[in-house]
Amino acid sequence: MDYSTINWWAVLVGVVLSIVSGFIWYSPKVFFNTWWNGLERKDNTTRSADEMKSSMVYIMGLTVLTSFIMATTVAMLTPLFSSVMSEGKVTVSSGALTGFMLWLGLIVPANLLNKLFAGYKPSVFFIEVGNHLVNMVIYGVVVGLFA
Repeated sequence: MDYSTINWWAVLVGVVLSIVSGFIWYSPKVFFNTWWNGLERKDNTTRSADEMKSSMVYIMGLTVLTSFIMATTVAMLTPLFSSVMSEGKVTVSSGALTGFMLWLGLIVPANLLNKLFAGYKPSVFFIEVGNHLVNMVIYGVVVGLFA
């Protein structure tokens, strides 16, 4: 793979937009409370502020890293998918469809298995894969816009 063909600005914009969408998706006014209850977790008030802060730095760092990996993967595969879907041209629709197909073929099955074996409520699965759907389509649309 020739990494010089990847539009890194599209990847970075996709990462930023996915972080923003995640903050909205998991906000208490949207899905956080349902998701948290589905995990059957309780607020952990025994942790110090420093422990919580270092934990969030770690979580956010890994969130940015994994978003970067996913956005890069969509950017790498969109031209391949586009060669089959839209006469070889990368477009917004071929990017969105690439993100959707990667979500449907890889993210949904993997998450479903993980949630089934972990014994989580179905709401956890639907909330998490819904967020991944939004983000994968965002990555594809941004790649298409920057093409």
